[in-house]
Amino acid sequence: MNRLIVGVTGMAGSGKSIVVEAAVANGYDVVSMGDEVREEAKKRCMRPTPKNLGTVMLELRQAEGESVIARRCIPKIERTAKQKILVDGVRSLAETEEFKKHYPDFSLIAVHASPETTTAREVTIQKTGSSSKKETKENST
Repeated sequence: MNRLIVGVTGMAGSGKSIVVEAAVANGYDVVSMGDEVREEAKKRCMRPTPKNLGTVMLELRQAEGESVIARRCIPKIERTAKQKILVDGVRSLAETEEFKKHYPDFSLIAVHASPETTTAREVTIQKTGSSSKKETKENST
């Protein structure tokens, strides 16, 4: 049986975490591209602030190419035992092309929400530090 590898992309606050939650509920494993950047920041003894993570991502891309995060996620995809994998946080065409080289049937879901919705969600994320409804509830207790 071929593995089903699906990427998800979208602006901050668009609702990607809702797609991730639905995928998990339907038996998908999740590989987070953001986790890869956070791991690299940790290796560099940097706090995972938005500014630091942005710097790490840009430095990685300058040093190793535009698809570096996708390349670093592929071993994680290969290690998962599940047949359905969602790749959270695809950010560029180069990353999409990298996944397609390894997984020709790779498909991408683009999540979109109105500017009003994304702004409201971003305010919630800034207040709670979480984009997930579940995490937001847990963080508020």
